[in-house]
Amino acid sequence: MYKYPRLKYFMSCYYHQDWIHDIDSKDEAVLWGSFFKEEVEEVSCELEGDIKELLASDSESIHKVLAEYQSGGRCWATNEEAKGWLHKLHEFCHAQNT
Repeated sequence: MYKYPRLKYFMSCYYHQDWIHDIDSKDEAVLWGSFFKEEVEEVSCELEGDIKELLASDSESIHKVLAEYQSGGRCWATNEEAKGWLHKLHEFCHAQNT
């Protein structure tokens, strides 16, 4: 069982190696928007909770979890880049859920 199940679901289902082709865009905001368009509200709220909980961790832990959860579709060069990316995703989730 994963500690952040909705984040794992999001990363596995949406951030696979062909995501750019699936949405016909390199813009991650388009991908994020497709998640909120396709999924039920409960799932998106749970994703926001998982992200918020993970953001309370140190940068190295965040990077490790994201690298483990993605499915070949996203990489982060540094711990700080991973944390910054997760923070942007959290802001997007929060805006969608309010």
